[in-house]
Amino acid sequence: MRRIAMLGLMIPLALAVAQAAEKVKPPLPKPKPGETASPPAQEIQPDAPSVTGKAGSAPVLPREKPVRGQQPATENPFEPQTGAKPAEAPPTEAKPEEPAKPEPGAEMAACREELGRLGAKFTVPDMPAAEGQCKVVNPVQISAIATPVGTVSFPGAPTLNCVFAKQFTSWVADIAAPVVQAHTGGALAAISTGPGYECRNRNGDSTGKISEHAFGNAVDIASFNLPGKKNLAVSNVTKTGSAESRWLMALRISACGYFTTVLGPGSNEAHAEHYHFDLGLHGKTGSYRICE
Repeated sequence: MRRIAMLGLMIPLALAVAQAAEKVKPPLPKPKPGETASPPAQEIQPDAPSVTGKAGSAPVLPREKPVRGQQPATENPFEPQTGAKPAEAPPTEAKPEEPAKPEPGAEMAACREELGRLGAKFTVPDMPAAEGQCKVVNPVQISAIATPVGTVSFPGAPTLNCVFAKQFTSWVADIAAPVVQAHTGGALAAISTGPGYECRNRNGDSTGKISEHAFGNAVDIASFNLPGKKNLAVSNVTKTGSAESRWLMALRISACGYFTTVLGPGSNEAHAEHYHFDLGLHGKTGSYRICE
């Protein structure tokens, strides 16, 4: 009985010693001098992404499996993609600089200089203050015009604006003086005119539109004078059987190429005794002429 009791105590003790021996592993042998201990090999899992790494190292991304029938991409997915370069706009041509406009005073002086070169003899009159709408811009008072066939005087000394005076001077020198000499055999000595500037309405009416005379933009011609004070009245243009009527009509027609308005005997009662020339604008565009 005592032996059996002793065996009952020894068996559990032996089992406890065996279990403790299994838990305690013998130490690894020390490496020899000159050798370094290699870490135990780790089992590598295929296609497993690295989740964590050492400080400063980039994570390893898994490769994408190619889709059947799809061409592999040739671009580097890690490089920033840039779109197509925008088309460069064509160079714009530099606009030529517009010449600076002269000052009003300089422009007026230039007009008067040109008028003198055309052959006009004139003075600059002292004009009264503007009367309502009546005003002459850059007024000149014509006393004579030199032409290729002689000087033509103007006893009426009409006051005209400079722009109109230039056109009138050209007509006298280019047309009137040569035509009169060719048809009469004598030089044109003078042209009798009205005053040029008059502050009034058209045809002298008390109502209606203002006349071009109110701007110095018109002139009335009563007669053409030959040497020896022989006056050829404009009203003779209606005498169709006379030689005078033919060249008077020639002058009237020629004026339609120089002025925008030409009126005379037969146009209306107000112009039965003289020719009226002006540079007024007609209609909305001012692109047509009145030649009667």
